[in-house]
Amino acid sequence: MPYQPSVTLCINPSDPQHPHVQAGGNKFCTTCGAAIALRERYIPLKKLGTGGFSVIYSIWDLQTQTERVLKILLENGAKARQLFQQEAAILTSLNHPGVPRVEPDGYFHIPASNSKRDLFCLVMEKIDGQTLEAILDKYDRGCPEEMVRDWFGQALEILQVLHSRQIIHRDLKPSNLMLRQATNRLVLIDFGGAKKRRSRQHSVSAAESSTRLYSPGYSPPEQSSGRDVEPAADFYALGRTTIELLTGQPPSELEDPVTKELSWRHLVQVSSSFADLLDELVQEDARLRPTSATAIEQRLLQSPPTETQPSVYQAIHQLSLNGWKRSQLIATYLTHRLAQISKQRSPQLVNQMHQIAARTTNLFAETIRKQSPPSTFQTHNTAPQGSHTLRQVTQRRLSTSRFASIPFVTKIGRSLANIARSLWQLTTQVGHAGIDTIRAIVWSAIAAVVGTSIGFIFGYFSPLGIAVNSFLVEYLPQLMTDSQIATEAESIVFASAGLFTALGLTALGVFDQRRRYFISALLGASGYVLGWLCWTLITPYMGIWSLPATVCVAIAFLVSGLGLRRHRFFHATVAAVSTAIVFTILVRLNLFPALIFHLSPQPSWFELQLYATFFGAIAAISSCCLGISHYILIPCWRWLQR
Repeated sequence: MPYQPSVTLCINPSDPQHPHVQAGGNKFCTTCGAAIALRERYIPLKKLGTGGFSVIYSIWDLQTQTERVLKILLENGAKARQLFQQEAAILTSLNHPGVPRVEPDGYFHIPASNSKRDLFCLVMEKIDGQTLEAILDKYDRGCPEEMVRDWFGQALEILQVLHSRQIIHRDLKPSNLMLRQATNRLVLIDFGGAKKRRSRQHSVSAAESSTRLYSPGYSPPEQSSGRDVEPAADFYALGRTTIELLTGQPPSELEDPVTKELSWRHLVQVSSSFADLLDELVQEDARLRPTSATAIEQRLLQSPPTETQPSVYQAIHQLSLNGWKRSQLIATYLTHRLAQISKQRSPQLVNQMHQIAARTTNLFAETIRKQSPPSTFQTHNTAPQGSHTLRQVTQRRLSTSRFASIPFVTKIGRSLANIARSLWQLTTQVGHAGIDTIRAIVWSAIAAVVGTSIGFIFGYFSPLGIAVNSFLVEYLPQLMTDSQIATEAESIVFASAGLFTALGLTALGVFDQRRRYFISALLGASGYVLGWLCWTLITPYMGIWSLPATVCVAIAFLVSGLGLRRHRFFHATVAAVSTAIVFTILVRLNLFPALIFHLSPQPSWFELQLYATFFGAIAAISSCCLGISHYILIPCWRWLQR
């Protein structure tokens, strides 16, 4: 019996509730009366997203009993229809697993009847899997080179097929590359910007040269400016995509604002020949890039991957495994020799030594059997009888051991070298994390002190302080109570301290954050002002104990605006709560001055030192907590998930 979806959609643009959810058995919409199934074959299931000039739905094909993807054009312009028809023609002409398959009747047009406009539709294969953009989100510092090289090679194969048919994709980026879940093979999607390459005999005017379609950070200069493009444009986008996959950072963050060159090699360890190839692909001048996918594939084959060293656990395990096997052989030989020495003295002693030899042999054999594959070591269930049998067993195991051809000392040395190398890499990473955290502590504290000083001057010794004070008195009169602890000009000091602290951490960039100066400055200043309001409103009720709440609010906003790429809310929570806990302990131990903000309307320069100490301490402690969260908590959490 054919499958019938339990829930469907009416996708008629004229439906007031578009897209309108319907019961699975409905053939017509209960609101607008339009037919649910398109061409009596395709039943819309759910909306997947909107991008460019189209909207995408998941549909059920009644004829093939499979789930597919429906793409509907949103624009009615002639140029949009031309590009949409061109995408359909390109996908229909291709029969390659690296592109979504479209049947010959996959493109169709539904004239307006119940709809206020015509529907131009394209039905294509549904790809089950994740985009490379989604996969990259799982790797803070970029994907492994071996994985990226495999994707790079698969993308080249797809581009080779496209370019051989004179097709240029023009929109290659991580979000347009998917991995099939079943085969783990790469698929290039979204051919909405693809175009046929012009022949050299066909001359065009500058106005007709190319439809301006580009993705910032991935499209080459000739495409961004609307000029005609060649296959080198796809190679440029592939190079930038690959660099992002390796480093975990978008090209716009790695780009020099003047030269437009990418500075990325210091962020990842890859083979120099592969890095050179990627640098050639992202050349600004198209004439300096490789000319064909075949040439790039040959360069890739000549570029060996970077050798990866075994982890500390692997090295220790291999060393212990070798030691067990060697110890088993030595124990067998020693018991055999002891039996020979005592043979002339006591027959009973000989039998005892034989039993010891058999037990020792079986004990070590059982140990090795549990740690090694069956083919590596054969376990003997019967004890060898007599010294001659022991000698045969020992010689056979020595000769069949896969370590017999390598000196034992050499094997131990290599294992120790691997352990030392892994420990050195671990020490280096820990050292870099420590240095980055210390830099963040020092830099943020300095920025906070500078911001505090500037805010102090503007707040108490400039017309700005008077204006702010008048504004707050007029619009927030509830703050002007007898129990108020400070003047409203103090808010300028808070705002300036938060602004400079956020800018300092953003400029330093040690936590792999995006350098969004405006957003970080805005949230930093806003968070500190909200912290000041919190301090002002609850101090009359809680006294000095309102300080942790003030710090928590300020740091939560500040860290949220730093542009951290992943887990920003986790980092913000950890930094805010941890900093608040530290200040709670300081207050509890009477290590923090309770009169920190019991200042006069015209505080002295000595009181500026109190301000600077307070905001510098907030910046330093929160930076330390952020470093712990970024370099310790998140890696440990991911390690536990493996």
